Amino acid sequence: MPHDSLWARHPAQIALFFFARVNAGVPFRGLELGTPGIPIATMIGKPLGILAAVALAVILGFHLPPRVGWRELLVVGIFSAAGFTVALFFATSTLAPGILLRETTMGVLVGLSSIAAAFAAAWLLRVGRFAIVHRGRAAS
Repeated sequence: MPHDSLWARHPAQIALFFFARVNAGVPFRGLELGTPGIPIATMIGKPLGILAAVALAVILGFHLPPRVGWRELLVVGIFSAAGFTVALFFATSTLAPGILLRETTMGVLVGLSSIAAAFAAAWLLRVGRFAIVHRGRAAS
């Protein structure tokens, strides 16, 4: 019966997003000049940081797990930019109420667009569920 709970997964995730948005107190009027800084930093910085850390590990002699290559790591890096709960908590606990806090929190939420970018990257790079399958095995 593990498939019985699958019907509720996506509605629950959508509800959790709006719950977090309301409880974070992020006004949509926060789309101002400084807002793009956070999404740009996370959508470029996190994937590059993950790729650099893995490259360093490979240089030091570690190996990538089976069926994980650089294309998969790039998609994981782009998906990692979508983390917003810690960023919202950090912003609301360290910044005083005002324009900087509004811009930062709205920038964090705009950074959720990295989810669409990650799906697009997975589709373009043929990674994960978008991998081309030949004879029962994913093409690498």
